[in-house]
Amino acid sequence: MPRNPIWVEESPFSAIEGEVLAFSVDYQGATTVDTITVEVFKNGSGTDYAASVFVSGDSHTSAGNVAVLKKLTAADGDGDNSYVVVIQANVDGNTQKRKLRINVINEKSES
Repeated sequence: MPRNPIWVEESPFSAIEGEVLAFSVDYQGATTVDTITVEVFKNGSGTDYAASVFVSGDSHTSAGNVAVLKKLTAADGDGDNSYVVVIQANVDGNTQKRKLRINVINEKSES
């Protein structure tokens, strides 16, 4: 099956409740990435949870063709939930969006 370029290569990614994780997106073939904004939707809702799952004080940054996201916390109590992280960036002058699915697992579950 061909890779879907909308979803980042690591998607879906599994995380255990309470983990704090750093993610980056490599825009292969691009020269410059800037103006990064990120939204986080839980279980397909239309509500943006970015303010509650990203570590405060951090910022999204870029280096060359890589977007580096703030550290994300798989929130306690979010086991058996799914986050869809939507990354929007200016890539060589074009606005592009990519998605990353994070499946949050309860640390006490057997799966």
